[in-house]
Amino acid sequence: MRKILVLALLLAVALVPASWAMEQGASMFALEIGQGQGDQANPDLGDGYLGLNGDNSTHNSGQIQLGAEYWYMFSSDYALTVSGGIGMYRETEQPAGAGEDLKYTTSSYRVRLGGDRVGQIGDRFSWFMGPGLEYWSGKSKYEVGTDSEETPQVTRYALNGRFGGVMKLGDQIGIVGRIGHSFGIASAEKDGAKTSWWASGFEAMWGLAFSFGGK
Repeated sequence: MRKILVLALLLAVALVPASWAMEQGASMFALEIGQGQGDQANPDLGDGYLGLNGDNSTHNSGQIQLGAEYWYMFSSDYALTVSGGIGMYRETEQPAGAGEDLKYTTSSYRVRLGGDRVGQIGDRFSWFMGPGLEYWSGKSKYEVGTDSEETPQVTRYALNGRFGGVMKLGDQIGIVGRIGHSFGIASAEKDGAKTSWWASGFEAMWGLAFSFGGK
């Protein structure tokens, strides 16, 4: 994924012309970093359930996110947007005494398709706001010494709304920032046991944006 993001950055720089243009027919590409919330199922608690309230309940956890997003201006103030990214989290617990460390990690990926209303405030700032459909998938892993256990894969289908803006730094580059909220249904399955729940969470991302194309 790191190599893909580097190649995408180089491609964006190569495509940028000598002026910033968010007008009909223009495009914008951004590389972003931030935080989001992941949904994780429990490991098997030994009672046939994937349960919500066991000792290892981790249904909602924070994650660091790396992502990329593309906007296409199909009119002077509306854009089609496509985005994707990966999420990760790592925690190490050290017990009192001589016990083994417990390592807990999560990983995920997400894709989103949506539309934004886009506007301009002065010559150096653009804002955007809009809804989208999101697919998210992730899992977690517990490790103690040489023993490890993975939880079932969780899938989440959600409606996502967000708003943000782009601050122009020069003719070729800007800083993009946004916050959003997702609401939907998450589910997981393992060995015939199933669990599903209403899932919701906030995210915040910021990064570098490049504009190119247009009339």
